[in-house]
Amino acid sequence: MTDPTVVHPAAPTDLGVTFASQDQPALSPGTYTLTATQPVSEGATVLGTLSDSLAFTVAAPRFALEPADIAAVHPPPTATGRFDMTLPHVVLEHGGLPWARPLTADPQTPWLALILVTDDDVLPNPDTREPVSGRTVKDLLTPPNHYLAPALDPSPPMGLYGRPCRILDLRADALADVLPKAGELRWLAHVRDVAASRTQTDEFTTGRRAVVATSRFPRMPARRYTAALVSLEGYAGYTFLGGDTAVPEGTRAVRLAALWSWSFTTDPAGGTAVNSDFHALAQQLASASSSENLLRLPHEAGSGDVAQHVAARLAGGFVPVVHRLPTGEHTPAWYRGPFTARPAQPLPAGREPLRSADAALVYLESFGIWDVSYACAYTCGQLLGASHPSLLRALENHRAQGLAAAQRTCRPAGAGGDARSRFQNLVAGNLAQAIDTGLKRRTPGDASAPDTGSPATDPQRTSAARGLAGLERAVHALLTRPTSPGTGAETATGELAEALRTVAEEHADAVAEAFGPPVDWMSRVPFDHLVPHAGMLPEHSARFFHIDAQWMRALLAGVRSVGAVTRLDLYLDGLLDEVLTARGEPRLPVFGGLIRSPLVRYWPELIVEATKSGSPVTTHISRPLPDAMLLLCDARQPDKIIVREPPHGLSMGIDSMSGDGAVNLRRPHGSDIGNPLAAQATGINLCRRGTSARASEVLRITEGTTPLTGRIQSALRIALNDTGYTLTPAGLALQLLNSAGMLQFVPS
Repeated sequence: MTDPTVVHPAAPTDLGVTFASQDQPALSPGTYTLTATQPVSEGATVLGTLSDSLAFTVAAPRFALEPADIAAVHPPPTATGRFDMTLPHVVLEHGGLPWARPLTADPQTPWLALILVTDDDVLPNPDTREPVSGRTVKDLLTPPNHYLAPALDPSPPMGLYGRPCRILDLRADALADVLPKAGELRWLAHVRDVAASRTQTDEFTTGRRAVVATSRFPRMPARRYTAALVSLEGYAGYTFLGGDTAVPEGTRAVRLAALWSWSFTTDPAGGTAVNSDFHALAQQLASASSSENLLRLPHEAGSGDVAQHVAARLAGGFVPVVHRLPTGEHTPAWYRGPFTARPAQPLPAGREPLRSADAALVYLESFGIWDVSYACAYTCGQLLGASHPSLLRALENHRAQGLAAAQRTCRPAGAGGDARSRFQNLVAGNLAQAIDTGLKRRTPGDASAPDTGSPATDPQRTSAARGLAGLERAVHALLTRPTSPGTGAETATGELAEALRTVAEEHADAVAEAFGPPVDWMSRVPFDHLVPHAGMLPEHSARFFHIDAQWMRALLAGVRSVGAVTRLDLYLDGLLDEVLTARGEPRLPVFGGLIRSPLVRYWPELIVEATKSGSPVTTHISRPLPDAMLLLCDARQPDKIIVREPPHGLSMGIDSMSGDGAVNLRRPHGSDIGNPLAAQATGINLCRRGTSARASEVLRITEGTTPLTGRIQSALRIALNDTGYTLTPAGLALQLLNSAGMLQFVPS
């Protein structure tokens, strides 16, 4: 990379953005041969030469890009808003992609361009009436008459002709206005290398990415624009790119491969459409959340015990639901998920650990109504646990080892070893005769049943039967303490309890690992169980909440209960819960927030910073809905949450319409790089290609007497008092970069 420019645009100190003019790949696409030779000699005599060669191919996208190749676009797809001061751009995941293929002899010239067109600038597909249509590589290279096709060198193999390729047919009369010249392409592409050290765990990714911008402002009112990243390979010599070859007479359109495209609609007057500008959406979100920022339904205080009870429940985040009783009747009930507007009250003593959904029901006797919150959590946990194979295996191993320990502890002396030995002893003790006798005797003591005589008592079989009964008595004693003195169960119960606790401690690590972080389970819970009513999270809202640890423990208790059949299984699960709790596991988040806004959908890599007294708070971030972001904070409640526009998605353009279009200048070098210079470059709107509706929107980057680069370089020389300052593509990107948007919340 060359010409590094580091700046922290309205960002925290642990976030750095390096701008570079280009990122040249080490090798251009093509087939290469690597040859190695080794002369073999003995003294001064050459015996021969060993050699070998290896052919390899360097590939790069040529006719299409995958969705994974696109990091961000601006304006957002399908957005409607005011973009008259914005130069649309696309962010590519691969930093060297714009320079991966040669277009001209100058390696700094990208082979890609982002163009902005309206429906009047193209010949649309006659079937779909869309400016960009899905075709094949063959359609690109062999268009109908009066369409100009790219002359590719080398031409792709015939086997590629059937590959999918999206095509844009740019009208011949729009070429000179819409397409940038070859010498301007290097000024419309740059590289952003973002490095960060933060404590949140969200989808924001650092790294080096290429940015390609257009030179056209979308300013026609109520017009749909299409931004297309097109390949210019095969057109370098034509006049519309600054070459000498004229477009053939009668040409209707130039056929371009559109590697990526998206559309948006302008609304310069504001109107009633949803504005897709970051600052406008952030302001709308802040205004809508200023009066209410707790996760709950709107409510009003009432008079009377019932009205006050209802208001208190709604204020705490509950919603009314219908509960079906075991008798089949339906009754009103309250439900609240793990997100509470107020800290949850503790359960009465003895209610935990929960053993069933019914045990988790809470009856509000004063009002004759049920609270089904924890019962729903338990049942939801059972359903989620049944779909987790690794956890089921860990619980099964724990229970199997617990049963084996119980059998060893409660087996009487002389009961034999393994199952095979005991079975052989039973066979040796006239097992067949005993079974036959038992079948003939329908009821013990029945005189009508034939009596063939009592077989000889088998001590081994009797001992085993006593052992089984001893195990049942010992488990029963564990679950129904205190034991009756003098029965001998006290000793057996103590030994068994110690053995089972040892098993729980041995398996706690494996079960905890299979469980994973509690936030993972929360992400599996259906969203309507977390936010049970749409009115709690309206569009353009930020809502904050406490996290009910008891609801989460009920959920996890339900997860652990999957596969538990016997009373011993339930006891083992209780022991496991005690061991994990003593270790401080699971570590539950304590506070969170939900942000619902088009910001979440349009900027998928929003930066979120949560702090407490200036120190970062670890924040887990997920997106349960396309336009909703869930924040879960570990250990403590933050006193400040900041949402920032991501560096990769920062828009480009001018800062003001005053002075015929002005750009606020930033310091291009030095220790305070990126800081404001208290100066402007004005007259940006005068750097236009013509006076027609289309040409007046397109900037002259380097051509003409007053190009964009000339105006900004002159203004920087004056502001810096440095007549030798030379503008670079990275420096131009720094000046055209709009300030990052930021929204701050103070949860209370």
